[in-house]
Amino acid sequence: FLKKKSDAFEAFKQFVACAENQIGSKLKCLRSDNGREYLSAEFENYLKSKGIVHQKTVAYTPEQNGVAERANRTLVEMARCLLVSANLPKSLWSEAVNTAAYIRNRCPTTILKNKTPFECFRGYKPSVNHLKVFGCEAVVLHKQPGRSKFDSKGTKVRFVGYANHTKGYRLYDSGKKSIIIARDVIFFENILPKIENEETENVNIELINDNENKFNEIRENKNDIEIENNLRAIDLEKDVGIEGQEEELSEESVSSEDGEIVFGKRKRGRPRICRTGKVGRPKKKYIAEYPEVLNLACENPTTVAEAMQSNESSQWRVAMQAEYDSLTKSGAWTLTDRPHGKNVIGCRWVFVKKYDETGKLEKYKARLVAQGCSQKPGEDFELTYAPVVRHTTIRLILSLAAQQKLLVNHIDVVAAYLNGELEEELYMRQPEGFVDKTKPNKVCRLQKSLYGLKQAGRYWNEKINKVLCEMGFKRCKADNCVYTRCENGEINILCIYVDDILLACSSQNTMKRIIKQLNEKVEAIDRGPIRYYLGMEVERDDLRGKITIHQGRYVRELLKRWSMEDCKGVATPYSRGTVLDKCSNTDCKGYLTQQYMSLIGGL
Repeated sequence: FLKKKSDAFEAFKQFVACAENQIGSKLKCLRSDNGREYLSAEFENYLKSKGIVHQKTVAYTPEQNGVAERANRTLVEMARCLLVSANLPKSLWSEAVNTAAYIRNRCPTTILKNKTPFECFRGYKPSVNHLKVFGCEAVVLHKQPGRSKFDSKGTKVRFVGYANHTKGYRLYDSGKKSIIIARDVIFFENILPKIENEETENVNIELINDNENKFNEIRENKNDIEIENNLRAIDLEKDVGIEGQEEELSEESVSSEDGEIVFGKRKRGRPRICRTGKVGRPKKKYIAEYPEVLNLACENPTTVAEAMQSNESSQWRVAMQAEYDSLTKSGAWTLTDRPHGKNVIGCRWVFVKKYDETGKLEKYKARLVAQGCSQKPGEDFELTYAPVVRHTTIRLILSLAAQQKLLVNHIDVVAAYLNGELEEELYMRQPEGFVDKTKPNKVCRLQKSLYGLKQAGRYWNEKINKVLCEMGFKRCKADNCVYTRCENGEINILCIYVDDILLACSSQNTMKRIIKQLNEKVEAIDRGPIRYYLGMEVERDDLRGKITIHQGRYVRELLKRWSMEDCKGVATPYSRGTVLDKCSNTDCKGYLTQQYMSLIGGL
């Protein structure tokens, strides 16, 4: 840093030499204000000798050098924000400005065609793996010779920047009011402690050279950390009682002369945890009293008896009849005598209420599902793998649709799994509520691939892949559930998640033609522009406008299920001092634990 303005001339000469040597270009023009550091005879003579034109702004007219003035303002505002957010004293403003410039040089800008200034100057992209939270707490490792086993191994410091010509970090020692440059540092990026004394102090710079073991004896004070004392190792072979809410710890590692140690982050007042990397015993299960879950009622019935005893029994009966009629009409099975020595699997009804994108009840759905859990591998099935589109891919397709202004429709395949061609000889018991009274002892010889069979998803995927390839679509190698087709300069994108299809096209006519071709092979329903897909609500300004996705309805349903519609967000959801009791083997398998696991899974 420049300690006085008169150093500007020497710094400018060093910059010119560095720039000419690094990028091979000559400086042609310098634009500045009328500051005296730029108007000395020595400065002017140097510019003339180099052939550099010196442009000076009119007095009190900084807008004539707007680029530099705006850059200065950006750096000052960044530095102010860094100091305020880090709770650091104003005396460290130079460190904050230096860090702000360091970050800005690694940010892409439109004027450089989305390249960073660093890349344009050096010729390669900068690494950002070493970036840390400005002002975070850190511990610098002591490496001086003669240190005993019980001496402090580190000193608590604050991270304030990056060294320019040394591969290390700039660290502020509040006890000595000095800047340390070091490499071996442990960072706690979630801890930004408050500096009590914010009076302006002169900050000295101290360099810790990793190649030389020259250290002054560091006196013990309140800013030193006794790592062995303050870091309490957790014995993974012993049971540990936990008071309060158990926290998930993110980890930072540092290589030291004692080997690799992984330190867990902590909150104030909590012991840090040192993880050795060894495989320990499974974590103990802890639960607390949560009587509210006992009053929860499942929205959808889980058995036929529950459905028939509910207030909506007539609707569920109609849904079951519609599903049964659809299966028999498609020839899903034929009744036959129970074969000797053959495995007969069961089946069950699954009940679901279908809602539209606004949350309004659309229909009651009952689906007959084969109990594939009782299938025998090698006899009832061979291969089972079936891909589904990734959620990241769906977001990418929606992003492309918004960018290219494509139409996006939601298509639902009716009884998709029934389109799969079943190859194995499978038998199933007659469905509950629809047992043929004249043939009660007969079983169903399956002709179609039912939901629930181990191989059902695979057969359906093979079927739809064959259909789409015949329609001219090509399967994406990166995601096997994405298909593309280029036709007359138009690109069509189709992705599949089981029986839900998302189709993006350039024109409405192309959309209708593809849906018509698809209906010639399988029964598909066009649900129009996408509104709700795989739990995501999709909103669009118009047919070709901006797309927004969110899960507001799902969050509201989750809150309603757990009677938390009127809840308010708090930083500490559990009251301080709450004691978690270790559950017994019987309690951990009970209803309370199941509901707790359901809640966590829903998040």
